[in-house]
Amino acid sequence: MFRTLLVLILIVAFSAIGISQSSSIFFRNNTWNDFTISVEQFGSITLGGGDWNQAQTDHHKWYPDTEIASVNRDGATIPLGDTVLFHVKMEAPSDTATFKFRIIGIAGGSSLEFSAEAPGFVDSWYSNGTAHDFSAVISGNPVTVKYKPLNGDGSMDRNVLFAIHDDPINTIAAADFANRNVINYMCYNIQMLPFGFVGMPDADIRGGLLPQELSANLDAVGFAEAFDPLPRINDLEPAMSAAGFPYKTSILNDFPPFNGGIIIFSRWPIEATDEMDFSLCGVAAQDCFANKGVKYAKINKMGRKYHLFATHMDAGSGVDDLEAKNSQMGEIRDFISAQNIPEHEAVLFGGDFNVSPIIGNNLYLNFHDSINPLVPQNIGYKCSTMDTTTGKIIDHVWTDKLHLIPLTATNKVLTYRSMNDQLWDLSDFSDHRAALARFEYPDLTAIGNDTILCGGDTMSLVITTNVPSTYQWYLNGSGIPGAQDSVYTINGAVIGDVGLYACRVAYSAVHGDTLDQVNALLHPFGLDTVQANVYCEIANVTINNLLCVNGIEEIAQKFKVWPNPTHDRLFLDFDNQVGYKSLRLTNLLGEELLVEKEAVNSIDLTNLDVGIYLLTVQLNTGKSFTKKVIKY
Repeated sequence: MFRTLLVLILIVAFSAIGISQSSSIFFRNNTWNDFTISVEQFGSITLGGGDWNQAQTDHHKWYPDTEIASVNRDGATIPLGDTVLFHVKMEAPSDTATFKFRIIGIAGGSSLEFSAEAPGFVDSWYSNGTAHDFSAVISGNPVTVKYKPLNGDGSMDRNVLFAIHDDPINTIAAADFANRNVINYMCYNIQMLPFGFVGMPDADIRGGLLPQELSANLDAVGFAEAFDPLPRINDLEPAMSAAGFPYKTSILNDFPPFNGGIIIFSRWPIEATDEMDFSLCGVAAQDCFANKGVKYAKINKMGRKYHLFATHMDAGSGVDDLEAKNSQMGEIRDFISAQNIPEHEAVLFGGDFNVSPIIGNNLYLNFHDSINPLVPQNIGYKCSTMDTTTGKIIDHVWTDKLHLIPLTATNKVLTYRSMNDQLWDLSDFSDHRAALARFEYPDLTAIGNDTILCGGDTMSLVITTNVPSTYQWYLNGSGIPGAQDSVYTINGAVIGDVGLYACRVAYSAVHGDTLDQVNALLHPFGLDTVQANVYCEIANVTINNLLCVNGIEEIAQKFKVWPNPTHDRLFLDFDNQVGYKSLRLTNLLGEELLVEKEAVNSIDLTNLDVGIYLLTVQLNTGKSFTKKVIKY
């Protein structure tokens, strides 16, 4: 259902109402409150039931614009000089907002004035055609109350739309953003259709305003249907950058004039990207014009790697569409597998799946069979399209059970609407609601790197977790008997200790509380007790007795830097049999200017000021030495 269609219907309805000289109050509920509606009548006369009407007795959270009351305004109903005052009370669980309209009998008919009040604020009376708004608190949440006539009053048929809007629509805790083990990832179909395809208007305005509504603590977002390049490039992308998302992928399958409409934005650095296009599409649903597929981004949140996938699957319900969707499920699984993601790193995949647990075509169950996902607990709205059907959630963010298992997993279906004057009539940013997933993972840290030992050395490899876990250590893929602690120690290193050390960490997590109707639909198999078995590669251990024969002073002498002093580039000459872990360049104040963790044969000093610097070489053994470098 498109907002533009609704507005046209309302305009037609208003015109019909105008013939009988009547006015209506419409209500837009942009909050998580269910309101109970009552109407009180005051004034010099009392109208009978045939002269006014209460159309609704309640209004549920995030419902679309609805007529809630109307009144006749002809001269016979409201005589000259008389006044009728209506208070339409919107009662939330702990507070009430009141929309007021006052009708005064005048020669030839009546005049209309309107106002509103909420806890702590009573607005003035108005009769003009402009918007009016104020801030209040309802049921403990800050809201904006805004109202504006929908038309003029030349025929005594003015209608007024009142709105209550959660401000902001959604919050994410700052502690989440500061925690590397928590990821908040949202997927949102924003319907930006190109080439004049019928759809929502004002893509440029929506693209420019939407990023302002996103929480400052949202880690990443994957948009679908960002097809139209003009509003995406000119409005959405700069607005996302201004909102604190400096990193982004390219658009999926960009083969002008078509593309796949998927793009991922992140507040954290993106280290790798990839994409694939689906092999099948539904011809009848015109999905073959869309180059649909999957976009991938690997982000680095404070050292923890998250692998984000975003998709938009086939939209139709014909035979070819069902075939395409079933094919696409397997392609998503195979594309994730092709990234060779380590088991101890997190995988999140989401988007507009066009698959719902209430659609009777087995697609939802087929998706479970194809991917074996971990489905988060729904804590949001009951439907992800713009109707209100319980369980019609086609926009999801899931994870799979082959990678790091979260301790908690929630999905919040959110309705993004705007109170901005530019979008007052349209209101909705899309014909979909957004799916915001929050995953909290165990703090699993491996202590140990590729290490060169001397024969007879002793060293410990450590893995730490913040959840009850069991451990099993491996050397070159074989379990080490009795090595079932979080610490494994090599005592007196011998040639048999050489190889790749790993540890399998096991813990349990329970997901899928099915106590409410929506979650019972989303989790058809009931509670999901997941036994995580995470295989973590810790260190590749070798023995190099050259390090044992040569002391640190001799190694330092063999490490040559030239020319020194230098004007621009410093060249390095190092014994490759020794190897180093990192190079670190600092000034004399200890401020770090450069770190190299891979072998390099030169360092560019062009942009440094003239002065003395210190180059510290960290060996794989843990020892280090420092060279003085002069820039002139």
